[in-house]
Amino acid sequence: MSTAAESVGTVAAAAGAEGAKKKGKLPVILALLVVLLGGGGAAWWMGMLPFAAKTADGEHAEGDEHAEAADAGHGAKSGGGHGKASAGVGSMRPLDPFLANLADENVQRYLKMSIQVEFVGAEPPVAFDARLPQTRDVILTLVTSKSFADIRTPEGKERLREDIIDRINHVLAQDAVKSVYFTEFIVQ
Repeated sequence: MSTAAESVGTVAAAAGAEGAKKKGKLPVILALLVVLLGGGGAAWWMGMLPFAAKTADGEHAEGDEHAEAADAGHGAKSGGGHGKASAGVGSMRPLDPFLANLADENVQRYLKMSIQVEFVGAEPPVAFDARLPQTRDVILTLVTSKSFADIRTPEGKERLREDIIDRINHVLAQDAVKSVYFTEFIVQ
């Protein structure tokens, strides 16, 4: 009987070893599945896949070719021309620094400001260089009408940015400016 007991023990040991092998593979397979799903989800969220995620503001991310084609057919969004017409970066043009007195009454304050202008298209409009003196004039006039209290907060700087975009677009007589970036902003 010992041979029968030994053979039953051998069969049970073999079954236990086979079960242990299957249990050992399960965590590895689950880990691989989690990594693949996580990586795919991250790629989708970042817009690296053709069916990209929507951003927090409800717009399609860059990788969504169908949404970009639809947006191109409808033109730029309303709102003074500074809505995003495309997700890519337009051409950039630096302006010479501005040095201006602020409109504070009791104290003499100066603003030194450098900006980069981003255009909607791949090239700046032809009229931009020809209208550069008018552009600098409207920006200087705007800046000198502001007080330190008007521009010291992030909201104040954002409002100044929007006003600069509106004024440049007015000088150019078209919605050509996509954004304005402050590269230097010093108040003394």
